[in-house]
Amino acid sequence: MEVSFPQQGFNLPWLERDVFESLGRVHPKFATPHVSLLVQGIWSAVLVLSGSFDTISDYVIFAAWLFYMLGAFGIFILRKKMPDAPRKFKMWGYPYTPAIFVVFSFLFLVNTIVSDTENAMMGLMLILSGLPFYFYIRYRNKKQEGTVKDNEENISN
Repeated sequence: MEVSFPQQGFNLPWLERDVFESLGRVHPKFATPHVSLLVQGIWSAVLVLSGSFDTISDYVIFAAWLFYMLGAFGIFILRKKMPDAPRKFKMWGYPYTPAIFVVFSFLFLVNTIVSDTENAMMGLMLILSGLPFYFYIRYRNKKQEGTVKDNEENISN
């Protein structure tokens, strides 16, 4: 099972270094990312066995719209924090277009919570289930950065 949504490139070096490095290993004989294929297969089996496709898509759609709304809201935050930053493109109708999108996305999410509370909460739980993993990696990286700085100081002394 594969579910696709519009993709936008982003750069998270800590994520690439810690998580995706092992998932990106290429099989020496078949030249395929065998670890990531195995992980995706296991995760897909778990999702398929947990309910119908309609239910699973409800979880994913709710989560996707939450992040669409947050992404559009991020435009306002970035324009406030970095007003003089060069813009590669202009947002047509700014600030009205993203504001309307954020409002209607929020209303859609509220409607989903009211009308389909169980699936909306499951979507939120899927998102929140990644937080312990995130905080663990963040803690480990800070610990490693501290060790690297200590080593650099010892070398320079």
